[in-house]
Amino acid sequence: MALRNRTIRGARLEYRDRFRASIGEFHACRAICQILQQEGDVESSWSCIPRDCVSLILSFFTTMDLVGLIDAVAAPLSLPADDSDAFRVFARKRPLWEREDEAGEYDSVTTCGGTVYVHDARLDREHRTLVEHREFAVDGAFDEAAEDGAVYEGTAGPLVDDALQRGGARATVVFFGQTGTGKTRSAVAFQERIAAAVFDDRDGFAVSVSCVEIRGKICTDLLGERARVKVLEGAAHEMHLHGAVEARADSKASLLEVLTAAAALRSVRATANNEQSSRSHCVFTLTVTKGDREPSVLRLVDLAGSERNDEQKRHARSAVLETVEINRTLSTLKDCFRASAHARKLRCPYRDTLLSKLLADMFLSPKHRVAVVSTLSPSATDVEHSRRTLETVCAMRGAAEMVQRVITVAARQTLSEKEQYEPVVKWSAARVRQWLAGRDDFASTVRLKAGATGKDLLRLPKPRLRAFCGGDEALAAALFQALRDESKAQDARARAARNRKTALMRGEALDDGAAAPEDAGAAPNEALPKPPSPAKAARPPAPPTNRCTFVSTGAGIMIHDGDARQ
Repeated sequence: MALRNRTIRGARLEYRDRFRASIGEFHACRAICQILQQEGDVESSWSCIPRDCVSLILSFFTTMDLVGLIDAVAAPLSLPADDSDAFRVFARKRPLWEREDEAGEYDSVTTCGGTVYVHDARLDREHRTLVEHREFAVDGAFDEAAEDGAVYEGTAGPLVDDALQRGGARATVVFFGQTGTGKTRSAVAFQERIAAAVFDDRDGFAVSVSCVEIRGKICTDLLGERARVKVLEGAAHEMHLHGAVEARADSKASLLEVLTAAAALRSVRATANNEQSSRSHCVFTLTVTKGDREPSVLRLVDLAGSERNDEQKRHARSAVLETVEINRTLSTLKDCFRASAHARKLRCPYRDTLLSKLLADMFLSPKHRVAVVSTLSPSATDVEHSRRTLETVCAMRGAAEMVQRVITVAARQTLSEKEQYEPVVKWSAARVRQWLAGRDDFASTVRLKAGATGKDLLRLPKPRLRAFCGGDEALAAALFQALRDESKAQDARARAARNRKTALMRGEALDDGAAAPEDAGAAPNEALPKPPSPAKAARPPAPPTNRCTFVSTGAGIMIHDGDARQ
């Protein structure tokens, strides 16, 4: 499975241009939907526009094959109604880093309102390039341009205000996601705004703070010189941190000083995606009191980042075991949230890990308000992580089957790919003129007859080429040789592309430097070739990918190439 995943990630970079183009078509479809929906609902908007006009719009932005795709994305998924407002899930996408862009990565995550799309580039069994546009419904989605203040106000702000306005409130904000996606950065930004909310323009509040770190089965106090702390369970399932230090804060500055000092003691380790990855779960607990009313409790939980199995291959054994324990803890948290969402229909395994035990009131108390902020990487290499993160938070919400949909479309060969590897003998007259215009030695001196193709030029000997070079014998010889050099170079590039494709088809991972920006692949409406088979009977060619069949399933809408496969 790890080898297969590496092969898929190699294919994403190998065919990056066609995947980028396919994602661009998806955005164009959504843009058309938004335009059509401005004056009313989808049906009335479509009915107001003649079908031939719709065809012209589609042919300008994308292709006629995507008419059904527009119908599919016109009505985004939405979460089921929940008046309790007790549990909310959000998604925050980080920017694509400069080093990722230089490495050929591309943006594979789109956020819009309460919807997140993960564009999962794939190879099917016949090694055709496809893009699975996976749609997830959340309570709020924030793109890379969203400011920390806007994210805070849309996620944790209502919980903090509720905790400060009434006594006895309980609220928890959980930061969940892949390592290197901005969980800790978001947590620090939230801490600053919580401190301002508590002490700015408010009088009479007393705040006590505790901060513990959980690594596996060990809980340590980050405010008490990393002393061991016991998590004890009371008669009513309330949890107590026996031996933990509680620091008092009487101002915004003192509260931030305590939180910063605690965060500096967290366990960190370099990973493949983050040089300072937090390898522990950190729980900040703020107890806010005012007068004689019941204290309110607000928690921030900064979870350790998850890693794929293949990302651990260079780790020491202790680091691998640490990652296994982290993933087990995160899985238990998901199971606890699912059980809580199904209201006693499922057993809540909160005692299975130390972290879930400490956070038990999140799952057991119906009045406890929770906001889960999932952080996402936009890079194509991290698509599996982004997809699983969203699948997990949807499962936490208890509506995984209702808030996910998959739309699959073919990613066709781009024009630049075709030109990159097209043999000179197949060049059109326009392609020949384009090539000559890009050559300083021929651009202003060679005058071809109208309609001269690559095949025509390769057939001509040097004396015949002199007629196009103003009688210059040396220029004709240079043109003769340049055409053959270009033909050899095109053949070499195509051969290298075929070798890379063969490696992918055999399940071999490409080297880091092996993936080229463009690849010949198949013709625009032609399936990728299958690997050699020992079978005697020749297999029929795969159906063309220029037609889509839409099949409605329980999980959403599937778009199959050619004939529908039930």
